[in-house]
Amino acid sequence: MYFDGEVNTSQSGHLIVLSHGLMGGPNDLSYLCKQLETLGGELTMVLSSNCNEFVKTTNGVSYGGRSLADEIKSFISTHDKDAETKLKYISFVGN
Repeated sequence: MYFDGEVNTSQSGHLIVLSHGLMGGPNDLSYLCKQLETLGGELTMVLSSNCNEFVKTTNGVSYGGRSLADEIKSFISTHDKDAETKLKYISFVGN
């Protein structure tokens, strides 16, 4: 998919979840996080996951997936309170 520098979510909220790789941490994707927050506008939320950082990445895929799902649910319940910007889209970026 080609990215032209514009993020258009019209009237719907968009959550972008950033998840790092093995033995990584949320700082691995900090530059991308800042760029997405800048370009995404007020209807875009960016979650740079930290639930599976460093040695927790060796706990297995099932554990990591559950931890990430729990972190996403918690983030949404905390940040998606405005009825006009209800989340419609979710994207995942991993490295």
